Amino acid sequence: MLILLEFLQEEPEASVRAVLRHFIFVFIHPYMDGNGPMGQFLMNAMLASGGYPWTVIPVESRDEYIYSLEKACVEQNIEPFAAFLGRLVNEEIRVELLRYYLVPDWQVVQPLPFVQPLKVHSRYTREQILAAFGENTFERKSSNREGVVNLEAKNAKLQLITLEKTEANYSPTTLYNDYAVSEKIFHWQSQNTARPETGKGLSYVKQSKRENQFIFVREKNNDEFNNTIAYVFLGLADYINHYGAKPMSINWALRESALHYIWKDMAKMPVG
Repeated sequence: MLILLEFLQEEPEASVRAVLRHFIFVFIHPYMDGNGPMGQFLMNAMLASGGYPWTVIPVESRDEYIYSLEKACVEQNIEPFAAFLGRLVNEEIRVELLRYYLVPDWQVVQPLPFVQPLKVHSRYTREQILAAFGENTFERKSSNREGVVNLEAKNAKLQLITLEKTEANYSPTTLYNDYAVSEKIFHWQSQNTARPETGKGLSYVKQSKRENQFIFVREKNNDEFNNTIAYVFLGLADYINHYGAKPMSINWALRESALHYIWKDMAKMPVG
């Protein structure tokens, strides 16, 4: 059992730890009874450590659960078991995100050509945002760590913007000047290499006029207790104009006015 604990401590991905801890515990079968429920509890402890929702194996899925466990134990093929748990966790993530439909009137649902459960003016972590748009799943986690996430299949871009940038967290070349011009207009700066006539800069100008642009902002990286601050979803935005180069400045028209609590922080951030 100590070897199992050491092995799991070395595994960085919570979803992998969850699958392995459940399977190995049930395989070892240390108790006369209750190994299944205890395995599920340990699995959920691993899931929770990675920000995944608590997941229950339903009674109606018992046959598939036993079948996939036998595959792993007898044939040493753990893929069916991992896929089975993955589907359950993905469903829990979907249900958890859809709960945001039961929200106050000041939160807004915007019509889109594809399904996404996020509400305008609500806060979401980066992981929740990527999961909502299909970039994070139980089987695959997005490697993107940048402020712009391209969703080519959905003809969309996600802009994840931190307003208060400090030299402790950002290099001098990434201290972009992002702020609200008004409750409906947001000023955003591109990467320092972008020019409007070539490459990525030109694509911003061309694609911004026909892509779905989603704006997410947060005041800063961490709060006073060093907890990571979630992003406020400002919703869809439409291209207005651009100016400058290296970096380019682009003005976006928000389809929904920013609420006062975030507008005051967005407006007071511009520097220079």
